Amino acid sequence: MLLGLALGASPARADCKADGLDFFPSAGSVVPTNVIFLMEGFGTEQAYVQSLVGQQLIFKATDDIVTAKVLSGYHSEMNRVSVKIEPNHSLRPNKRYTMILEGRDSPSWESGGGPDDRAPNWLRRPAVAEGQYLYQGGKLTRFVRLEMQFEEQSPVYLVVTLERARASTAQQTYIVPVRDGKATLGHDACSGGFVLEDGKAYKATVLAYDAAGNAAPRVPAVNFQAPRASGL
Repeated sequence: MLLGLALGASPARADCKADGLDFFPSAGSVVPTNVIFLMEGFGTEQAYVQSLVGQQLIFKATDDIVTAKVLSGYHSEMNRVSVKIEPNHSLRPNKRYTMILEGRDSPSWESGGGPDDRAPNWLRRPAVAEGQYLYQGGKLTRFVRLEMQFEEQSPVYLVVTLERARASTAQQTYIVPVRDGKATLGHDACSGGFVLEDGKAYKATVLAYDAAGNAAPRVPAVNFQAPRASGL
């Protein structure tokens, strides 16, 4: 079903995230001992993240060292690139591990009590909740929020493939974290040339994974219309 989104609030203003690094699970969170990390680079950090593919990274705890291999992830016109970081053996339980990144801040995570061997179970499939538009960097940007519910003990992220619903010429695949059952489709106005166009129809193919890389069952694509910035 195609969902039209109406907005009742005025547009907000926010700063663009032009350059930087993001991690999944987010730094500081508790992760299963068999965690698989994702690192995403925005703007000028894309080249750095891409350069890590094929290398080994180190995670240090006070009495443990874990090496990890860096594998290719996703790249899109949204001015972002991601890699997958797979530890070569499990973390030890209940320790603080720091990823060593030369020349950059080194993020840390707390390992939990054991592995996560169960795939996420959908309690409610993703559905469009609302549309939003923001002024960022002097430009108008549109977002769509999805809401969903899982039975899952670890953090969950989505791999989203986004394309126009009709006569699509380009697909964009990127990572979206799920926080409190919500995920936001779109990107800020500083991040590349692919944007949600006013009122146009889109299709989002959504794959869900937990922090250990376990995949949830596949669900039908989500169809929606980008929010209209009316009254501007």
